[in-house]
Amino acid sequence: MVDFTFWDYFAIALYFVGIYVVGFFRKKKSGASGIDDFLVAGRKATLPAFVATLVSTWYGGILGVGEYSYLYGLVNWFVWGVSYYVFAAIYAFTVAGKIRESKDYTITDRLYRKYGKAVGLTSAFVFLITTSPASYFLMIGTLLHIFMPQYSIAFWVIAGSSLSIIYVYKGGLSTVIKTDLIQFLLMFVGFGIIIPFCFFDYGGLEFISSNVPETHLTLTGTIATQSIIMWMLLAVNTFVDPGFYQRCLAVESPQKAKKGILISIGFWCIFDFMTTAAGLYAVAILPNLENPVFAYPLLANEVLPTFVKGLFFVGMLATIMSTIDSNSFLCSLVFGKDILSHLTKKETDLAQVEKFTKFGLLVTFVIGVTLALFFESIIDYWKTIGSLSISALLVPILLSFGKKQPSSNLTIVGIVFGFSAAFLANAFSWEVFGINEPIYYGLFASTLIFSKGIWDNFVVSKQ
Repeated sequence: MVDFTFWDYFAIALYFVGIYVVGFFRKKKSGASGIDDFLVAGRKATLPAFVATLVSTWYGGILGVGEYSYLYGLVNWFVWGVSYYVFAAIYAFTVAGKIRESKDYTITDRLYRKYGKAVGLTSAFVFLITTSPASYFLMIGTLLHIFMPQYSIAFWVIAGSSLSIIYVYKGGLSTVIKTDLIQFLLMFVGFGIIIPFCFFDYGGLEFISSNVPETHLTLTGTIATQSIIMWMLLAVNTFVDPGFYQRCLAVESPQKAKKGILISIGFWCIFDFMTTAAGLYAVAILPNLENPVFAYPLLANEVLPTFVKGLFFVGMLATIMSTIDSNSFLCSLVFGKDILSHLTKKETDLAQVEKFTKFGLLVTFVIGVTLALFFESIIDYWKTIGSLSISALLVPILLSFGKKQPSSNLTIVGIVFGFSAAFLANAFSWEVFGINEPIYYGLFASTLIFSKGIWDNFVVSKQ
């Protein structure tokens, strides 16, 4: 499928060596306890480190981005770019500083504080599902299968996932952030390389416009309006994302949490431009791909010379791995700290919490690999998981920042109803008045249950 030379493999091998050297070298933050260093990087992450880890972990689904931009064109930027910038900016101006001022270790800690143990545990089980790195395990396996197709994707899912999380066991979030600094640079180098080659070999906008469907150059493409709204609505997942919350806990100050998110939006704009442009070039140069998931790898094979091709694949590997290690750590933290430590009533024993979290990394690996081998479409996985997460947890998390919170019992009902409505709508393909996206049913159910709490906070804010 893709032709590699010794120098391409050399670039890839060099990347893995570099990541492991950095990943296994652990120096504790000055003034930070071991558990603080492991869970929240000692709350000492600098602004550049905060930006690098936030930007890089947001793009793990690079093969899915390639698939979507190949199939639909500019709509990729519109629904997965603009909407995320907007919600990230709202996050920065409204809650980022408040999060850093707290002493939490996870987003679930906030729910424990605001609603009690029952709500905390219920939400933790939802997070256990939604933080699973399964889709990224599938992507790393798919990409590595291209390097050595003589081994099965299942083999590479297991091997690639192992290679991506092994160093997390040693250093936790501190190690994740260190490796993200390298992966941030490499992902920009990778896509920064391929665009000039496409431009000088084939041409610019005129070449693209002459060789892609007209709908690929419109903001809505051929996608139904309710589906576009659904994808844009999934961007509100920013407020539900444990990774966003944890990064804000790890940065040096509330001011840097806000500033770092706004700077990150600028880098997301640049990277979105490059990935969307690469997708359009893939359509123009390779118009009849049987499987659009391979749009970026096959484009690289077509236009890049040896070693440079290897660097591009390193950029894709870095993009995926930066999200795998982050999500794997988050999922293990949910299992170890937010669930196991509370069930065993050892949540205040931070040394035990670290042990539980490390055990959770093994559980995360097993569950993630199992799920990865069952899902064929990365995009379908994102839509399903995002709909469940937002439907169950968006409203209670937002209300946790308000002046008045609903009762514990009502909150549990709201979480269960929101999750169940989205799950059932997806499982049984509900369609009422032409509406068939599960997230609408889930959010409607959740908003209905929490309507009094929403109204109470609205009234309080007006007083």
